[in-house]
Amino acid sequence: IESPDFEDNVIQQVRNLKRKEKIDAIVKTLDVCRKFMRNLSESSELKSRVESGENTNTEFKQTFSLDIKSRKKEKYIVDSCIKTIAAFLNSEGGELLIGVGDNGEFFGIKEEVELFYKNNDKFLLHFKDKVRSAIGENFFTLIKYEILNMEGNEILRVICDKSDNPVFVDKTFYVRVNPSTEKIEGKDLLNYVQAHFPIK
Repeated sequence: IESPDFEDNVIQQVRNLKRKEKIDAIVKTLDVCRKFMRNLSESSELKSRVESGENTNTEFKQTFSLDIKSRKKEKYIVDSCIKTIAAFLNSEGGELLIGVGDNGEFFGIKEEVELFYKNNDKFLLHFKDKVRSAIGENFFTLIKYEILNMEGNEILRVICDKSDNPVFVDKTFYVRVNPSTEKIEGKDLLNYVQAHFPIK
């Protein structure tokens, strides 16, 4: 016959378990709230930067590969995005927002994803493969990218850190000059590399 002490012990364990489940549920809820508030803050900050327009550290591209008029995948559009990324790496770093028009309007990447990639995962894999093969594995580690929801539209946000070594795309060197990406060569290239990438 089980003693009253045993029953009390079982009851106490059940109570402790229920208390732990409640605490776990509260912690999870708080974590979700914290993430929501952080995302809200980041979205607000990003929207503010977009409203300020393109500059040395910020560039907008409406698509990664889709030609809006022909609705076809075009290499020159991909190349333009890659040149911008390389320019950020060669300058002071920066942020490329894909799915945003020149005027700051959020177009999103949905149409491009549905036409060519079917889902976001395949789109991101395509982005990763194209950029990594163009600039190299070592430099690709300086890039962070994610899909964000802005005003009901998903955009691709690409954050580039400053590189300690010069980054070339097909033997061509790009830098950021105000709100644009420019190619430099010859003596200008030599002077820039010597000034920005000193030998250690």
